Amino acid sequence: MGRHWIRWPAYGLLAAALVGLVYYLRVVLLPFFLSLILAYMLEPLVSRLTRRGLGRAGAILAVYAVLALLAAVVIAFVIPQLLAELHQLAGEIPRHTRALQNRLREVQAGYHRLLLPDTVRQSIDDGLTRLEERFTSLGTQVVEAAFNMMMGLFSLVLVPLLTYYMLKDGERWKEQFMAWLPITARPGWLNLLRRIDRVLAGFVRGELVISALMGAAVALLVWALGMPFAVLLGIFAGIGEFVPYVGPVVGALPALAIAAVQSPGTLVKLIIGLVILNQVEQALLVPRVFHHSTGLHPIVIVFVLLVGAQLLGLLGAILAVPAAAIIREIICHMLRFRRRT
Repeated sequence: MGRHWIRWPAYGLLAAALVGLVYYLRVVLLPFFLSLILAYMLEPLVSRLTRRGLGRAGAILAVYAVLALLAAVVIAFVIPQLLAELHQLAGEIPRHTRALQNRLREVQAGYHRLLLPDTVRQSIDDGLTRLEERFTSLGTQVVEAAFNMMMGLFSLVLVPLLTYYMLKDGERWKEQFMAWLPITARPGWLNLLRRIDRVLAGFVRGELVISALMGAAVALLVWALGMPFAVLLGIFAGIGEFVPYVGPVVGALPALAIAAVQSPGTLVKLIIGLVILNQVEQALLVPRVFHHSTGLHPIVIVFVLLVGAQLLGLLGAILAVPAAAIIREIICHMLRFRRRT
């Protein structure tokens, strides 16, 4: 019995070393993470074509051909609009900043007419000043983040190649790993790998669907309200969806900032629309992805999000939930093994 429990600190040290290694190599590992996500997204299509008689390599190339056509459509129609909106946003940042400052001053002048204690008035002044400073730098940060994102996408030329080999040789790698294990241990490890694969597949595919749907919905909402930069704001909202619970709020900040500059009525309408979209998302989409696929309680999800963001920043926040789900499956596997022995 003692020997089994000695393994737990060893597993903990191994996990800590693995986290440290991921943090140290986070830039190098980014193409591999993206390739893994893409492989999980494409695996159902490849498997379906394989069952219909195509070889594995042929099925992957057929899926790649369809993706190439979709990419050509995106490049032809979406990218020029996105670049135009980025250029327009960069030129209008000073005007939006001045308009926002004027609105904050109007709010400040309005409550100064009220009979408020000096301490309360000073606290409100300090809060508005900090809010003004944050919104003043928000526009520049949005443009810089968008350009950096696009340059990063152009630099990740390894992703299609890595994804190809993951799709083509994934099963063979799994078989080789199982061959190294004792025969008696193979059923347990195979069951663990299947559970991890099911958790990751459900999370990745569901997250991609949620991000695409919510990004498109926000873009349509912005367009319906007559606001500019609908494509750009929809993309930011979709990217924000990759961080559960807190990401949608962060992804909506650029749209809220532009709506606040445009008019108070537009801001109110946008907030109402975003609240409705969020309620639909939380009631219909999120439960199917996070609760059903990962089995994690919402409190646990929020905790691991904060830990992941503290350790690895945005990448840590994105990877926190699937990593926690994998750890949960491993711990459950170890406990089941412990009960059997």
